[in-house]
Amino acid sequence: NDPNHDKTSLSPLEKLASLPEDKTSTTSKVVWQPRTFGSEKVASFRSSKVEVWDVRGEAIDEMVSFENSGNEVLSCAWDPHNTNLMTSTQGSDALGWDIRAQKKTFSLNAHKYHARDVDYNPN
Repeated sequence: NDPNHDKTSLSPLEKLASLPEDKTSTTSKVVWQPRTFGSEKVASFRSSKVEVWDVRGEAIDEMVSFENSGNEVLSCAWDPHNTNLMTSTQGSDALGWDIRAQKKTFSLNAHKYHARDVDYNPN
């Protein structure tokens, strides 16, 4: 416990958005686009699909959806230098996605076994 941490100064969590439900699969994870505070893009993934959402205020619109048949999406990360690029992992592959062009930009066989996480070097 940090004696300098004042619990009374913590703000309660505020619900910002609710993603639409999908009756066929469950959302595994949601990743906010970290480029700026108050980002308006989030990526969610379920099964073999990555969906990118615009979550401005009450409106929630799907910007793009990427599906790569085969293995389940295990992780996803935004490129810290470009708000339109992200990478996901499926099976042993790392897949690059361009949000603006709405297409897969690369596919790398990253590991012999399942790639469970992906991240960018912020430098």
